[in-house]
Amino acid sequence: MPTTYAIPNGRTVMDATLWTENDSATQTISNLQFQPDFVWGKNRTDAYYHNLFDSVRGAGGNKELGSQSTGAEGYAATSAYDYLSSFDADGFTSTYSGSNFAAYFNNNTNNYVAWNWKAASSNTTNSSGSVTAINRVNSTAGFSTSVFTTPTSGTYTVGHSLSSTPNLVIFKSAIQIMISAFYRISYFVHKSF
Repeated sequence: MPTTYAIPNGRTVMDATLWTENDSATQTISNLQFQPDFVWGKNRTDAYYHNLFDSVRGAGGNKELGSQSTGAEGYAATSAYDYLSSFDADGFTSTYSGSNFAAYFNNNTNNYVAWNWKAASSNTTNSSGSVTAINRVNSTAGFSTSVFTTPTSGTYTVGHSLSSTPNLVIFKSAIQIMISAFYRISYFVHKSF
């Protein structure tokens, strides 16, 4: 019996890409079928950090979050090394600033991987929880990214804008920003001041 899928080609909403760096000042990765809203990149040759970038907070030096670190947004000082500098129509661009050696996206002859998710082309505000979240949502794919400010104490809820309960939620604090990704994930960034 044939099955009909909401997304016949999953590579239009989530895809991994591999590349070998040529030590250029900028590296454009353009083999995706979508503009990513969440990029999780990793140097596969050397033991450098995992770097996470999302379109809600934007691309740029010192916008990275690290999955392996308790450090805040900008923990790896990517602006002194190399970083995801733009989300492009079919991938992303990384830039090497030249003030230090490239490590995270642009180290000569190193092999890299990036896992990429598509959310939406613009942010929306969700006030259905006890804290207001700025979301990018792809409800068909079951993926959203959220940025929100946490209260100074107590419990709180966050609206993820998906049609059902997420199966996986990733929380990452960044300068006391918490990003959360719901896929049937949601990727949250939260801020505490």
